[in-house]
Amino acid sequence: MTFAEGKNTGTLASIGRGTVPGRRAGSLPGTNPKNTSGDILPSLGRNELIREVQAIVLHFPIKQVAEEQDCTTKAVESQRSGDSAMSLLAAANMSRSNPRARAMFARLFGFTGHYTDPDFMEGMEKVFHAYLRQQHQVAEEGPAEACDEAMGDLFGGMHH
Repeated sequence: MTFAEGKNTGTLASIGRGTVPGRRAGSLPGTNPKNTSGDILPSLGRNELIREVQAIVLHFPIKQVAEEQDCTTKAVESQRSGDSAMSLLAAANMSRSNPRARAMFARLFGFTGHYTDPDFMEGMEKVFHAYLRQQHQVAEEGPAEACDEAMGDLFGGMHH
């Protein structure tokens, strides 16, 4: 595709209802010629992406997934049956509202580490929210009461 400036931005080939980057003659799908480090994952094909999305959405109730993706239950049923994937917008919305889904999508996008463990992410989310609730309570009680309570916990109920 060439724009008015005359710069070549690559070719696009229409596939189904979307577009995908075109390939140069001789290049192989699923390979990255710039991958010299060995830590880059291979490209996903459409069917692989559909299977990965299917595996994620099957972990949650249909209605919950529809609300988190901001889509219809029919769209989620299509994802669960393996008939379609989901948009990046739907994946982002689901990830932002569900820590377990966020960890599963992190793996799909090639991330590694603790934040790709759904149990760890859900636990961290609970710890974070408990901390925020505690801070809110401290602000309502005032510093003196919060300090007395913390000192009691710290010294096993003994106040000085």
